[in-house]
Amino acid sequence: MKDAESVTFAGGSLDRAAHLRGDAAKLERMAKSPEARALALWRGKPLIDFSDTPRLAWRSLDDPILAQTYGPRVFLGLSNSAPRFAVQIPDWTTLETADGPRPFVDAAQEQHPQAPDNLRFGDLRALMAELPAADAGDAAAAKGILAWHETHGFCARCGAASEVGDAGWKRV
Repeated sequence: MKDAESVTFAGGSLDRAAHLRGDAAKLERMAKSPEARALALWRGKPLIDFSDTPRLAWRSLDDPILAQTYGPRVFLGLSNSAPRFAVQIPDWTTLETADGPRPFVDAAQEQHPQAPDNLRFGDLRALMAELPAADAGDAAAAKGILAWHETHGFCARCGAASEVGDAGWKRV
């Protein structure tokens, strides 16, 4: 496929490991592994490492940036046998951004107070030409699944509250 025909967010580098999603005890043990990492998303923007070429900033699950999360911790899969998760973090108290509509392409980059200077939250649309294709695909999966959970907390048929299943890939 030619570069002009490639779909930026369709790739990814993770083994989705669907066979592990139903084993909550194993996933909890995996989350405690020193190799476990999570991608933090804030307002739909993934945490990006801008040290050199922009890359996803996978953080250990005990990183101060991940001290407060909300919603499910989604198991995205495995990277060389190491578990990868996605989590959402809330606004922080020193943040001074306006609420309301955001532009389709949001070039603003926000830094968490617990993050070093090279780590900032960035919009995928603004960064899609700079991120490696595998990172763009992994970030798109994380963003899509977490956004789905935010907007689909109730059964469309009966209106009853639904619960997260299969490590974040299903609602029951």
